[in-house]
Amino acid sequence: MSEDIKSGVPFGTLTNNSVPFDDVLVVSPTEGAQVDGACHIGIKFKEGHVALLSQVKWFLKDFNDNSIFADETKLQGSNDGVTYTDIFTMDENVHEGWNYHKWEDPADYPRYRYYRFYGTKSGSCRINEIKATGVETVDSPDANKACSAVVNIGAD
Repeated sequence: MSEDIKSGVPFGTLTNNSVPFDDVLVVSPTEGAQVDGACHIGIKFKEGHVALLSQVKWFLKDFNDNSIFADETKLQGSNDGVTYTDIFTMDENVHEGWNYHKWEDPADYPRYRYYRFYGTKSGSCRINEIKATGVETVDSPDANKACSAVVNIGAD
């Protein structure tokens, strides 16, 4: 899969949750009201859909100490937006610039309706840009899905 997923709706504790998904590398996003505690920034997909991710990339800039992120900030997934599962945690290799996590085997691709980066330290959600590679799909184990076509014929 090599398509950036842009169909989700951003959510989180940032002042402007759309900033990490706007394709513009800013100097330092603000965290919003929860500067001194837990924070999160993520994307959700419409009801009945999930995203299968083959890769997640995130851009970090202007920090002096990677311990704000290393062993602290996690990518999590959820299907109900309440109960989240840890997918991975940023490690000591996190650095300024583009970082990424890639799944090689399609059987390992995470499959959730909600994805978020979550951290408990102040600043652990200051992610400048996030890109998810994969595909948004109907959340169904069925190989075939019936669709009802609707044709509207206007008086024009």
